Order: sequence, then C-alpha cells, then structure tokens
Amino acid sequence: MTRLSSATAVRGAGVIALASAALFVTAAPAPAATNHTCTKPAYRKTSVNYGIYAGQSWEWKALVGTGQSGNTKGRVKEIQCLLKYTHKVDPGATDGLWGPRTRAAVVTYQSAARLPADGIVGPQTWRSLRVGGYYVP
Repeated sequence: MTRLSSATAVRGAGVIALASAALFVTAAPAPAATNHTCTKPAYRKTSVNYGIYAGQSWEWKALVGTGQSGNTKGRVKEIQCLLKYTHKVDPGATDGLWGPRTRAAVVTYQSAARLPADGIVGPQTWRSLRVGGYYVP
C-alpha cells in the first residue's frame, strides 16, 4: 500500500470536490434560434400556381391542422404569416407551431371567407389564403 503525503491527499481531495461540484453545475441552455418574422407576403406566380407567398412554404394542398400529418413548421408558419399580414387575423406568434391560437385564427378566417370552419387548412383554405379573397368553387 502506498502512503500519500498530506499535500497529495489535500490536492486529491480538492480534485474530487471540484469533480463532484461540476456534476451539479449545469450551463444554461442556449436560446433556440427562432425566427418569429415573416418575409413581407408578396404575389408570386409559377407555371402552375399564383398567389400570395410569405417565404416559408409554397404549399397548396397538404392538410394542416390538429392531428394532421402535413404539420411542418414551414407550412404552419406560412399559414400564420398569411393570416397575420395578409388577412389581418392574429394567430399569435409566427413560430411554426400549431396551437389553439393558430387553430382559432384559422376558424375565424374560414368563417369570414365562407369556408367550412373546421380549423383544418386544406386545398380550399390554402387557395383562399393565397389568392387573398373568398373561395369560389
């Protein structure tokens, strides 16, 4: 068995104390890089579609809403931007998250646009959001 000097024992105890203290000190998480702004919605025309575009998604047909598989941050953020800046309906933060406030804004818009107010953005609602007016079948 090796005998440690008192200086080595103190140094060793200090290393153990520092190591155990480090277990309880955690760095604050870095703030998430979120972009809560939309590009100014502008008219866009492609060979197939035309309409208002806010720079997040050029979707026209995917179902977006509670429990829908089309819920991507880009699509939801595009809906939030179009509602807020083009149609003056407030969905809350333009964060790309589908929550109760975004759903309520979609229902409000759908009612005003004389669409079925189901809170799901499908082809009819996309078209209405994009062309900036009421849906005409």
